[in-house]
Amino acid sequence: MIIKVALLAIFRNKTRSFLTCIGIIVGIAAVIAVLAIGKGASTMMVKEISSMGNNLVMVFPDRNRKGQVQTGMGAGQTMTADDAEAIERELGHLVAHVSPAVNVSTQLIRENRNWNARISGVGEDLPEVRNWDVAQGRFFDESDVRRSERVCVIGETVRAHLFDGDEDPIGQVIRIGVMPFKVVGVLTRKGANGWGQDQDDTVMAPYTTVGRVLTRSKFRSINMMNLSLVNMDDVEEATREVSALLRQRHNLPDYQDDDFEIRDTKEIMATM
Repeated sequence: MIIKVALLAIFRNKTRSFLTCIGIIVGIAAVIAVLAIGKGASTMMVKEISSMGNNLVMVFPDRNRKGQVQTGMGAGQTMTADDAEAIERELGHLVAHVSPAVNVSTQLIRENRNWNARISGVGEDLPEVRNWDVAQGRFFDESDVRRSERVCVIGETVRAHLFDGDEDPIGQVIRIGVMPFKVVGVLTRKGANGWGQDQDDTVMAPYTTVGRVLTRSKFRSINMMNLSLVNMDDVEEATREVSALLRQRHNLPDYQDDDFEIRDTKEIMATM
C-alpha cells in the first residue's frame, strides 16, 4: 500500500520527481569525482616524490647565515665535503648512501653546438641515492671522484641538443665552460618533476672536479648533501643524529641556531 502511494505521488508530479532524481545523480557524481581527483592527485604526488630518490633526506647550508665565519670552516662556508664523509663514516647504521652536491649553471659546447645546462657535481653514490639508472655507458666511480677526473654523465635533454639522434656520445668530449670533459654515460629519462623542471636537462660530474675546476672553491664547500636512509621509518632518529654530528663538527654552542637545514621527502610531501 505504501509503495503504491509513493508511485502514484511520483507519477502525479513527474517534473518535480525528475528534478529530484537529477539532483541526487549530480550530487553522487560530484562526490565520486572529487574522491577520484583527490586519489589521482595523491598518487601522482607520491610518484613525483618517489622519483626524487630512495628514502631521501637533503641537507642544505643555512641561507640566512651565508657570509658568516664558522670556526675551522672558512669564511662563509657552513658545509663541506668533509661533513658528508663524516656522516657516511659515523652514521652508517642509519644512512646507506651520501652524495655531496656542488651545483653550477654554465654553457656546454660540442663542435658547433652549445646548450646552457645545470651542472651537478655529485658523488659516486648518486644513482643509489636518487634511484637513477644509467641507460648507456657507466656512472663515474670512487676513483674518478678521488682523482677529480674530468668525466661526466649527461641527461637525455642534453644528449638531444649536443648529439645527433643516432650518434653515440660515450667517449666523446664536451666542454663545460672552457674545460673539456669526457662523456662516460647517459642517464635514463626521468621527465619533468612536480615543479615542472626538466630533470633530464642535467650534466653530472664528480663533485671534486666541479669544485676544483668550475667553482674553484678553496674550502671543499658544497651546496647540499643528498642522504639515502637505510629505512625511512628512522627519519626522525636520522635527522637528530645528523643534526647532532653537524653541530659538533661546526662547533656550535647550545644557544646558537643550526647553520644548516634538513628536509626529507615526508616533509616535502606534507607541504605539497
